Amino acid sequence: MEYFSKNLKADNLFEIFISEKNDSYSKCWNDISFVIDEINNSSNILNSLWALKMLDSSTKIPWGIFKGNLVDLGMYDECVSVLNIKNERKIQGRHCLYSFKLEKIPLPMTFSICVPSSCDGKDIKFIFDKINEKINKTDDMKNWTIHNFSATCSNVDNREITIGTIVTIAILTIIILFLSICTAIDYTQKKMNSSTKYGDLLSKFSIFKSTARIFHLKYNSSSMPVIHGIRTLSIFWIVFGHSFTARLFLPFVNSFDKYKWINNSNSLYAFLAPFAVDTFFVLSGFLMTYIVLKELSHGKNFNIFIYYLHRYIRLTPAVVMLLLISMFILPHLGSGPLWERALEKKLTQTCNEKWWTLLIYMQNYIRTDIECLGHTWYLAADMHFYWLSPLILLPLAKKPKFGLTILALLLLISLITVGILISVNGYISTLYSNGVKVEDVANSFRFFYTVSHTRASSWLVGIFLGYVVHLRPNFLNKNIAYIGWLGTIGCFTFCIIGQRIVLEETYKYSSTFETSFGMFSRPIWAIGISWIIFTSIFGYGGYVTKFLSIPLFAPLSKLSFCIYIVHATFQLAKVNTVKTADYFSEFSMFLYFLSELSTTIVLAFFFSIFFESPIMVLEKMLFKRKRNNLQTQNLQKTFNEAKKP
Repeated sequence: MEYFSKNLKADNLFEIFISEKNDSYSKCWNDISFVIDEINNSSNILNSLWALKMLDSSTKIPWGIFKGNLVDLGMYDECVSVLNIKNERKIQGRHCLYSFKLEKIPLPMTFSICVPSSCDGKDIKFIFDKINEKINKTDDMKNWTIHNFSATCSNVDNREITIGTIVTIAILTIIILFLSICTAIDYTQKKMNSSTKYGDLLSKFSIFKSTARIFHLKYNSSSMPVIHGIRTLSIFWIVFGHSFTARLFLPFVNSFDKYKWINNSNSLYAFLAPFAVDTFFVLSGFLMTYIVLKELSHGKNFNIFIYYLHRYIRLTPAVVMLLLISMFILPHLGSGPLWERALEKKLTQTCNEKWWTLLIYMQNYIRTDIECLGHTWYLAADMHFYWLSPLILLPLAKKPKFGLTILALLLLISLITVGILISVNGYISTLYSNGVKVEDVANSFRFFYTVSHTRASSWLVGIFLGYVVHLRPNFLNKNIAYIGWLGTIGCFTFCIIGQRIVLEETYKYSSTFETSFGMFSRPIWAIGISWIIFTSIFGYGGYVTKFLSIPLFAPLSKLSFCIYIVHATFQLAKVNTVKTADYFSEFSMFLYFLSELSTTIVLAFFFSIFFESPIMVLEKMLFKRKRNNLQTQNLQKTFNEAKKP
C-alpha cells in the first residue's frame, strides 16, 4: 500500500509520464514537463501557484480506506480554474477521473488528477500501464496488479450550442409565449366581464384555468377519492425508492457502511418501493376497465382507432418535451467530476441512439443495452397493456364468461412466463437480492424487471377488479369485509417477508424461492391493493378510506404523471453534479429525499401547466367533446384516471 501512497500523488504520476513516454512531439508531454519545471524552478511561489493548484486539486491517498473511502473526486473547481499563459504557451486545467481494481482489493477505486488540457484519458492510461509493468516485474508486488482501468476527462471548452438546443429553446419560448397570451386574454375578459368567440377559445389554455383544475379539491358523487390517495402515496414511494437507489451510486467516505445497510433488513422499506409500480398497474387496469365497460353499457360505440389515438396524444407530448430538455438543455446546466460520465451513459450519447424508441413506446425491448430516460420503461409497458386491452374489454362487455376466460388464461400465461424466465435464466424476483453478483442484478433488471410480459399480472388483477366493481355486487357485509381485510394484511405481509428474506446477509440464491416469489408476489400485492379500493367504494374501508380520501391528495394525484416523468431526470442531474464525497447515513438520505420530492412537485406543476394541460385542452377541441355530455365525461375520465406514472 505504501507503493501506491507514493505513486498516486500527481507529481509522481507526472514524473512517470515524462520519464517513460519521453516524446517531445506530444503536446501533453511538453505541457506536463512545463508544469514540473515551473514547480521545481520557480523562485517565487506566487509565480507557480497555478501549477501548484493542479497538484493540490488532484487526489492524495484518502483517509478511511478501510472504512470504504475508495472514491476521491479531488477539487474539480480548483482544477478547471487553472489558466496560465506564458511565452505564448497556454496551460489550462483539465479534471480527470480514473478507476481501477487491485488484485488485493477487489472493490473499484476512483481517484482524480488535474492535467493540462492537452492530455486525455489515453495519456493517464499510459501512466498506469507503466506502473502495472513495474508491479508485474516485482514478485512481492504481484498481488497489487491493476485491473479494469478506465479514465474519463472533463470537457475543457464550453459545451457547444447545437441546432437541437436552439430548436428546443424556440419551442419552449413559443409555448410559454402562447400560454401567456391566452392567460392575458382570460384575465382581460374576466376583468371586463366580456366574451368573444376566439377569446373564449384561447382562454381555455389559460394558466389560471389549468392551475384551478389541478387544485380543485371537491369530489362529486361519482368520483372515487380513494384513488387519489393511493396514487399520491404510491408516487411518493417511487420517488423515495429512486432517491435512495440513485444516491447509493454516489461516492461516500464510509462506503462499507452503505454496503452493510444494503445487505441488511434495515433497507427493507426502500427495496419494497417497486411494489408501488405494481399499484399503478392495478389502478391502470381497474380504471380503464370500469369506465370503458360503463360507457359500453350506455350504448356508446367503441372506436379502437380513437381509443389508441387518445392515449398516444395524451402521453407523448410530455415525454417528447422531457426528451428534448434532457438531451439539449440539461447538459448546459450542470458540471462536476461525474457530469461527463453521466451524460455519456444516461443522456446525450445514449439518447441520440435511442430517442426514437420512446416515441413508439418500445424502449424496454429495443436497445436495452443503453439507457435513455430509463424510468420510462413503465410508460412503455403500460402502453403495451393498453394496446392489448380491447381483446379483454370487448369480450367482457359482450360475452362476460368468454371475457373472464381470456382474462384467466392471460393471467396464467403471465405467471408461467415469470416462473420459466426465473428458473431458466437465474433472474432474481425482486429489484435487488443479497448474495447475487452485480452483473446478475443488472441482467435481471434489463431482461426481467422492465419488460412488459413479466409485469402483466398486476394489471390483469386490476382489470378483474374493474369488472367486479362495474357489476356493483351486493354480497359485501361486515363479516366478509373483516375476513377480506385480514387477507389483505396477509397479502402485504407475504410480500414484505419475501423481500426481507432476500436482503438477509445469510441469504443464498435459491431458484425455488425466487421462482415462487417472482410468480406470486406481484399478483398477491395487487389483490391487497384491489381489496382496499373495493371496500372503499362500497363503504367498508373505514379509517383507511377516510385517510386516502383526504382532499389534499387530489392535486398531488393529478400531478402524479408529471412527477413520475420529471423526478428521475432531476435526481440524475442532482446526483451527478456532486463534487465531493458524502457521508452515508439513513437520516441524511431521507433528508435528500424530502428535498428532491418537494422540488420535483414544483417542477411537475410547471411541467403540467406548460406541456400536459394544453394538450388535454387541445385534445378536447380536436375530438369535439362536450363537457356536459355524460358519456363524454366518462370517456374523459378513462384517459384522465387511467393515465398514471
